[in-house]
Amino acid sequence: MAIFTENFKNSNYSLITLTNEKMKVVLTDIGASLVSVFVKDKNNNEIDVVLGYNDPKGYLENNIYLGAIVGRNANRIEDGILKIDEITYNLDKNNENNNLHSGFNKTASIKWNYTINETENSITFYTLLEDGFQNMPGNFNINVKYLLKKNNELELHYTGYCDKKTIANFTNHTYFNLDGHKTGNILEQEIMLNAKYFTPFKENTNVPSGEILSVYNTPLDFTNFKKIGKEIEENYPQLKYANGYDHNFVIDKKIDGIELIAKAKSEKSGITLEVYSNLEGVQFYTGNYNDVENYGKEDAKYLFRSGFCLETQHFPNSCNIKHFKSPILNANEKYDTKTIFKFL
Repeated sequence: MAIFTENFKNSNYSLITLTNEKMKVVLTDIGASLVSVFVKDKNNNEIDVVLGYNDPKGYLENNIYLGAIVGRNANRIEDGILKIDEITYNLDKNNENNNLHSGFNKTASIKWNYTINETENSITFYTLLEDGFQNMPGNFNINVKYLLKKNNELELHYTGYCDKKTIANFTNHTYFNLDGHKTGNILEQEIMLNAKYFTPFKENTNVPSGEILSVYNTPLDFTNFKKIGKEIEENYPQLKYANGYDHNFVIDKKIDGIELIAKAKSEKSGITLEVYSNLEGVQFYTGNYNDVENYGKEDAKYLFRSGFCLETQHFPNSCNIKHFKSPILNANEKYDTKTIFKFL
């Protein structure tokens, strides 16, 4: 195991590489973003299964959040309204009338500080989100540790504190393509989600209605492995609203801790991805609006459905829906979540 650092394309930004005997993971301090994950396919060829940019400019713009840490609140807040203790915070409306991934000021585009721990083969990114950043309350010190283990687990450990009561719901927005980042769409790859229920959208929106519905007898049933493309074009309103899959699934929690929440696999490459988390939701997104024409690695273009995301999270708009688990963090309370991506 070893860690290497270099400047990212003659800039003041960094590329940091974590390695073990079978994997190589590349990160950048722009957005604390995951740039590449190299794993061996069934023919023992090394392939990069993560969409990313070959130039800092891509990450500084990054309209689709490739590989980035997103917060303080991932996903959507209806009408851009956040209420905490009867105080209303009016957030950016950057997704029609709603707030998406906290607005125009993005944790995905800022330069994070970092420290390296060669003994445990990890890098910890950290930054201060100041009071008023994204129109949200409190000075939030957030840390995200990427730890590459010998068993091909890449663990993301989020910790932090805020000096005011605030919202806290960070995620990683990596797009995976298990056939390789530049191989086109992901429709033949298979997904299994440990989720019998999902949170449907209101009519003609991408905001949860507050209902929790069964996936059975719908195209959102991934309780067994299913090709991503098998039912993605079905005439089903929830798919039409999102132009494909972009839905929050309710994890069948069995323990109060880390557990398996999803699997993805490719017959072509022979690669399997397992996702573990201690959170109650995961957003399964199929890159329905991918539009990267410039700065893709190896000059790749990442277009329609060229990658899938499994974003672990509190439910979207949960700050405004009382029966959803609250994403509100008390002042000086520790924020602490984990997500693990394991490659087989």
